Amino acid sequence: MKRRDVMAPSTIRHYVGALARCFDWTVKSGNPSLPINPLRLLLKRYASYPDEDSTAVRTQGEDPKVGIEGDELLHGDLGKAVRAILDQIKPETASARLSSSTGAIANSAFTFPPVDHNTH
Repeated sequence: MKRRDVMAPSTIRHYVGALARCFDWTVKSGNPSLPINPLRLLLKRYASYPDEDSTAVRTQGEDPKVGIEGDELLHGDLGKAVRAILDQIKPETASARLSSSTGAIANSAFTFPPVDHNTH
């Protein structure tokens, strides 16, 4: 997937995760031919491009893909634009305001518990 298709790490994790769920089903069904799920034994960062994979991809004339983490902060003009929009929103959307003030991106905003403004 890395060397032949030059996929992004998140795409590789997506495909491996789908296949791992199939293997999980096989393991849970009690099939003796697959007692454990081998994909669950992969090391962390298995989808990233180490030096030898990066070199192999560059020899094909392509750039290796870089993974984008879900907890990146909003910086620069994008952060200012998001905050300007959120300034126009009512205070009951506290998770949106909290995420903009802490720099978390939108998918992280849904992990914050709702804030009750009436308790102070």
